[in-house]
Amino acid sequence: SVPVAVREEKVTVVSGEETIKPYCVVCGSFALKANADALRQQLINDGYPAVVVINEVGRTYRVVCSSFATKEEAAKARDAFKARYPDNSDFQNAWILYNK
Repeated sequence: SVPVAVREEKVTVVSGEETIKPYCVVCGSFALKANADALRQQLINDGYPAVVVINEVGRTYRVVCSSFATKEEAAKARDAFKARYPDNSDFQNAWILYNK
């Protein structure tokens, strides 16, 4: 099986539930919080427990569609997310963030 790549970052939730699990599926990154919030709302409408987090280094807002305790669960969710939106080139770049 292909090893699952994760990117380690320290992030904090700024929109949505306070707690996230360590492995996050990131489906969008924005310089403006308003843009991140708009994507979060779209994902919530589609049934995802989406939150917006901020990476203080670089002040980047990341939209997390779901988060998990294990890397394996996150990888499965990422693959399912990409399969659900085959025509969305941004979503095809979804990746896994490990909140350190």
